[in-house]
Amino acid sequence: MEIEKDQQQAKEEKKKIAREPITRNEKVLALEEHENGLDVALLSVKRASDNTLNVKWRYINRTDDEITLCYTYCYTDYYSSWLANAYIVDNANQKKHLVVRADKNPMTTKVKRPTKLSPGGTYKVWAKFPAPPMEVENVSVYIPGTAPIEDVRIEG
Repeated sequence: MEIEKDQQQAKEEKKKIAREPITRNEKVLALEEHENGLDVALLSVKRASDNTLNVKWRYINRTDDEITLCYTYCYTDYYSSWLANAYIVDNANQKKHLVVRADKNPMTTKVKRPTKLSPGGTYKVWAKFPAPPMEVENVSVYIPGTAPIEDVRIEG
């Protein structure tokens, strides 16, 4: 009986550890709550050599439930990705930039449909956008299901 009690306590402690924040020294530019209870951490907005911006973010499930990420934003179209609904805005020039496409495919993390995130789980994604002019230093990032993340400094 005592062994079962110790095993149960160990399982409960393991569950608590799984729900702790990410332990890596990952830089977070902004943290927003997603409409389904997840956290969305904006990790980087960086210029690339091909006149594009690479934007990376992470979904973090701090709930006690399994969450389906693309439940609302999934498409059945072969050429679509639920990440392709993200966009950036160059506020200086009042210009919206959609995800770059190559051969009709969005330049984003290749995602499975549906994408499920277990309690305590994380999912890191990226998307590529046309870069604003070099003199533009900040953009706003719009990720479906979260509040706008405004005035984000462009790296490099």
